[in-house]
Amino acid sequence: MNRTLRSTKKNESPNALGIKGRELTSGPVHRFRIPHCFATDGPRYVYLDHTHAHNLSMLPKQIAMSVADIVRESGIYTWILTKVAGVGGDRFDIVGSKAFTEYEIGSKHRDLYYDVGQPIVYAAGEVQVTRKPYEVEVVFNLESGTFMKDIVKEYTSAQAAQAIEIAKTPTEYYKGFLEPLWANGGATIVRYTEETLMPKLPKTLTKSTIEAYRKAGYTPYQFASSVECDLYKMWQLLKDRIGDSRDFLTYLNEEFPTLPEQYRKMPPVYTGGKRRTRRKKVKRLRGGDM
Repeated sequence: MNRTLRSTKKNESPNALGIKGRELTSGPVHRFRIPHCFATDGPRYVYLDHTHAHNLSMLPKQIAMSVADIVRESGIYTWILTKVAGVGGDRFDIVGSKAFTEYEIGSKHRDLYYDVGQPIVYAAGEVQVTRKPYEVEVVFNLESGTFMKDIVKEYTSAQAAQAIEIAKTPTEYYKGFLEPLWANGGATIVRYTEETLMPKLPKTLTKSTIEAYRKAGYTPYQFASSVECDLYKMWQLLKDRIGDSRDFLTYLNEEFPTLPEQYRKMPPVYTGGKRRTRRKKVKRLRGGDM
C-alpha cells in the first residue's frame, strides 16, 4: 500500500508522531546509597556511608520543578519531557531537578524519573538557566544516557512507520518542539547546544554540602588520596558478596587479577591522624574536621 510522504509540523507532539516514550523497567535506585569517592575542597577525598541515612529532606534543594520554576533561578538542571495534568486534559511539559555538583547527587535523570512518579518520558537532557536584569537565557541539550538512546531509536522507527521525511533528525524535531515550552515557561532567549553542561558545575564537595549529608544521617569518611578512598569504596560494595569468612585480598587477587598494585592492601578507614577506634574516628569527623 502506498503512503503519502509527509513532513512533521514544527510543534507536532511526540504522540502524534507515534512515539510512545520511554519507561524504566528496573527498580528505583536506593536514593541513600552513593557509591562514589568525592573530591573535596580540602583537598581530600570523602566516601559518604549511607548505612544510617534517614532524612533526605536535609539535603540541598533537589526537588522536581516545573519549567516555570526552573527558569526562575539561575543554575544547571537535569530535565525530562513528560505529560502533566492540566486544565482540559494532559499536556506536555518539562520537569527538572537542580544539580549542585558535577556528580549530580540526587538529580540524575533516573532520580528525577522516580521523584515525579515514574512517568512516560519523551525526551531528556540538561539545561543551564542564566537570569539577567532584563532577560532569561536558557541553553539546553539532549544529553541523557538513561533515556535518549532508546527515544532516538523510537523516533527513527516512527519515521519509517509513518513515512515522515527523514530530513528532520531527532535533534531537529525536539529542538522545534521544546523551544516553545521553554519560552512559555518564561525564557526570553532559548538556545540548543551539543555541549555537556554538568562539567561546568563544581567538581568538589564543599564543607557545607558534606555537612548537609551528615545531618541527613550519612557518615563521611575522609582519605588523603583517591586510591585509598576507592579501595574503601570497593570494600563497602563487595563485603556483602564475599562474606566475613573470605579474605578481602584473596578475593581481589582472584576476581580482579589486573588490578593495579596500589589497590592490593587492606582498606583504610581514616587517614591523616593518630590511630583511633572506629567510634572515635566517626566522632572526630562529626566534630568539624571537614
